[in-house]
Amino acid sequence: MSDNNGKLSNNQRQALVKVLAGSYDRRIQRQRELQAEALFRVTREVKDELGVSRIEEELRELDQRMKQLESEKEKLGFNKYNDTPIQGSEAQRMIAEGIKSEKDLIARMESEREQKITAIWMATELSEAKQLVESAIE
Repeated sequence: MSDNNGKLSNNQRQALVKVLAGSYDRRIQRQRELQAEALFRVTREVKDELGVSRIEEELRELDQRMKQLESEKEKLGFNKYNDTPIQGSEAQRMIAEGIKSEKDLIARMESEREQKITAIWMATELSEAKQLVESAIE
């Protein structure tokens, strides 16, 4: 290794450090891989022991059940995210039918309002206008 009476040169030191560092780098990398495998295995064991694995499985099943229920809700005519009926669905038709009388009453009231407003603008006497307003207030 040395041409200088057993003395180490800087070039020799650099070469030896490179060999040593490479060896340690490979060993450290392998140890990191073993640690990652151990972490995965131990985590799985702890989850099993504490019942977390069972909970995670149950959550997956519930998630699947929620997706099925959302699909069923849509088939029945409602948006899966809220209570809005889907356009053109039987649910929308049934709801429209259920509130038809209230909707018709609003339309009649709006029409009556417009007629009375028009009549006030057409009135020539204060008493006529007052009578229209009083009839609407009662």
